[in-house]
Amino acid sequence: MIHGTAQRCTRATYRPLCKVPGMRVGALCLLLLPLVAPGVASAQGISLPQALEAAFAHNPELAAAQWEIGVAEGDRQQAGLIPNPVLSWEVEDPRRDTSTTTVMLSQALELGGKRGARIEAAGKGQDAAKLELEQRGNELRADVVQAFYAAARAQAGLELARQSRALAERGLQVA
Repeated sequence: MIHGTAQRCTRATYRPLCKVPGMRVGALCLLLLPLVAPGVASAQGISLPQALEAAFAHNPELAAAQWEIGVAEGDRQQAGLIPNPVLSWEVEDPRRDTSTTTVMLSQALELGGKRGARIEAAGKGQDAAKLELEQRGNELRADVVQAFYAAARAQAGLELARQSRALAERGLQVA
């Protein structure tokens, strides 16, 4: 049972649930081990480029970062727009013969470089989203490479253990 308060997940507060590096590497290692170990999943295993391609294609953190770039591009586009004019009308004393009808058209005029500052801030947000995507891609690449070689070491250790067992069995047969 989980206790605590709920927190709204926004762009600023989003963090992956599995932030412990050992857990991330261990999970990737467990996912890659059947693909690398011969005879378990297939006879040929998986190469490092294939593992990287699969990880980049199916990683939700990377997909979220890519989505954030789209959001930042939309924010940038919206920041450059001029506010729409507002048309309104009002009727005073509609039950009397002396009712007054007023039609108003208003347009907000932005002064003091507000629009330019808004565009610049949105552009910086777009740059930050691109850097976040690059950082997550680099972290994923490092995790996959580390997990791939950990799985390769585990596979080599398994093969050495099999060879040691075979040698021990031969030694028992000779003795």
